[in-house]
Amino acid sequence: MPILDYQIQQEKVFPRLAEVYCILFAVKKILKISTQVLEDAKDNNFSKLNEAHIITSSVKGVSTKDGLEGLEIIRRAAGGHGYSNYSALPTLQL
Repeated sequence: MPILDYQIQQEKVFPRLAEVYCILFAVKKILKISTQVLEDAKDNNFSKLNEAHIITSSVKGVSTKDGLEGLEIIRRAAGGHGYSNYSALPTLQL
């Protein structure tokens, strides 16, 4: 039986998956902002640089914290297999 057929595992994995999608949407927004900042910089306009720095720094901190916490939750949910190199989970946290 696949592990995601168990409701208790779904309750641990699906919120982490939702977090990943949120981070992906944030990264898309950051790419748009960085493109705009680079275009403005060509015209010596640096008015949005501070805002871009704040957003990228915030997303980096939140995504790192959530990613590491989520990884630990999933590793524990996998039991002994989460600590095995066959699961590839130990290699994700460097």
